[in-house]
Amino acid sequence: MEHISYQISFQIYDNQEIPFQFEDELLVFFGLNGTSQIFCRNSSYEILPAGLLVINPLELYRLTCLGNASVLCLHLPRALLDLYGWQSTIPCACYARSNQEELPEYRKVREQIALIFQQYFENTDETPVSAGTVRQLLHLLQTDFALDKPVPMQRESTMRRLKRILDIIHERWNEDISLSTIAKQEYLSVSYLSRFFQKNLHMSFSQYVKELRLSHARQMLMRSGMSITRISYDCGFRTPSAFIETFKQQYHQTPGQFRQIQQMAHHRPATTLPQNASQRDMHVLLDYVPEEKAAEIPTRARQIRADCSGSLYIKNTPWRRILNIGYARDGLMAPIQQQIERAQREIGFEFIRFHGILDEDMHIYREDEQGRPEFCFSYVDLLFDFILRLGLKPFVELSFMPSPLAREQTKIFDRPSIISGCIALDKWSELIAALLEHFIQRYGRTNVRNWRFTTISQSYVHLNCVNWDDYQALFKTTWRAIKQVDVELQFGGPGCFAELIGRQEGVPAFFDFAQERGCLPDFVSFQFN
Repeated sequence: MEHISYQISFQIYDNQEIPFQFEDELLVFFGLNGTSQIFCRNSSYEILPAGLLVINPLELYRLTCLGNASVLCLHLPRALLDLYGWQSTIPCACYARSNQEELPEYRKVREQIALIFQQYFENTDETPVSAGTVRQLLHLLQTDFALDKPVPMQRESTMRRLKRILDIIHERWNEDISLSTIAKQEYLSVSYLSRFFQKNLHMSFSQYVKELRLSHARQMLMRSGMSITRISYDCGFRTPSAFIETFKQQYHQTPGQFRQIQQMAHHRPATTLPQNASQRDMHVLLDYVPEEKAAEIPTRARQIRADCSGSLYIKNTPWRRILNIGYARDGLMAPIQQQIERAQREIGFEFIRFHGILDEDMHIYREDEQGRPEFCFSYVDLLFDFILRLGLKPFVELSFMPSPLAREQTKIFDRPSIISGCIALDKWSELIAALLEHFIQRYGRTNVRNWRFTTISQSYVHLNCVNWDDYQALFKTTWRAIKQVDVELQFGGPGCFAELIGRQEGVPAFFDFAQERGCLPDFVSFQFN
């Protein structure tokens, strides 16, 4: 049987706003829950459960999930479209608001999406997604939903210019950015750029920046405890009152009212919440799998029937190895610990990883009046006692930089995490050694040798948070401090984004440095999003 060799992917947008963007892919949106709105082709499309909308390659779109709505998106890459003869000059216009539009052609599309989804989540190396299923979906879309007359698509050169402009805005959205600044970078007149923006995005430059800032502010209000005043300044508004007024005009409620409603939604008694909500949402899609091909809904815990008189071995489950909980301090919170216990009980991981063990809120490091290091491991002991009680092995990221040792007080997260080079590597080395010796004394050398240790990711160099020289010095110093405590302790890296694997200034540069300085890692780690 023929199978797909190109990378398709699914993405779920849950209570999110996505500003204008476009992809060199075919996107198929399927409504899961609530009401979402997608603006494209100069029109606004409302997506309810089982609703459909196809976005053609290089078509601009904007997504807003209203309330707690969620929508699934299937990404089909250009290489796959070219392979199956997709006619880019004849756009597809497939839109159904909900399952009330149950014409046969819509049902066929839903069935193919459901089959792809089912195969995707049951995928193993031996049984990838069937190419025939994807080919059938593309055939249906171009046979039943192609427009009668070709619509002139925006030229690729125009879209590339628009992408450069949007990239600049998305990088500097909270700064005092102006149309004239971008016009200068693109070697355009301000008046031409203004018309170009209005023509392609159907809104003014200032309106787009305002909506982008409000979108970020909305996420901060939902996912952080930052004050409204701080959010207003962090999102580029000149005053809190201007932010409150703009937010109210856009969302018909103040930022405070919005946050209060979100908090109430997240703190309802468990008995009032729908049972198996995510599973229920997926059934909206998987109910379209034909009966002869129906299977168990793919969830985080897969149900397996086996002869218990023998042994059971499940292949291809690398996700079982490591659980990431975010930050060390989060691991001390009772709700988070309950979730970790449940995950370990129902799945059973080997390692647990988190950032920020050296953050200020873990209270490990401080200096006395003479500048001498002082250590306190009380919070660390609470966390690691809990972790080891569950049978997990710590994957210890030695991060981030304690404030007294930081060269720069750089903070890019909504946390007390300082990402910086070190101004006193001798004190850093003393801190690392003291922490590891404490682990060995408390938990035993044999146990600690089975753990994993690393330091900050090389990605922070490419995010301009740490310079390359400071990163090299920090990595080498950490490696040496660990090996001086016990040469058999496992220290690795670089922990960077996968996109840096093939870039000369990325992973190759890291290994050249590590080889030259004699600090090669015991294992190699990367970050995949």
